[in-house]
Amino acid sequence: MRSDSCSRKDTRWHRSLAIRCPPELSAALGEAGTRGPRGRTPGALTSSEKEELQQLRRENRRLKMERDILKKAAAFFAKENT
Repeated sequence: MRSDSCSRKDTRWHRSLAIRCPPELSAALGEAGTRGPRGRTPGALTSSEKEELQQLRRENRRLKMERDILKKAAAFFAKENT
């Protein structure tokens, strides 16, 4: 990479303005692009989000099990009435 150009991620805007990007800025922009808001890695969950996700997965599993039981019961009673 040339020292007078930015990394590929940040070239669109500065090319249109014909601005050269110093290596320090290029490094900072590249580093900022890998982190999300508040310095968090995109996709990383907080502990409360992880807890909520676990709870929702448990509930989803329970609801699927209940749905399957109701399907079987409906099929049983439909078969019995014919």
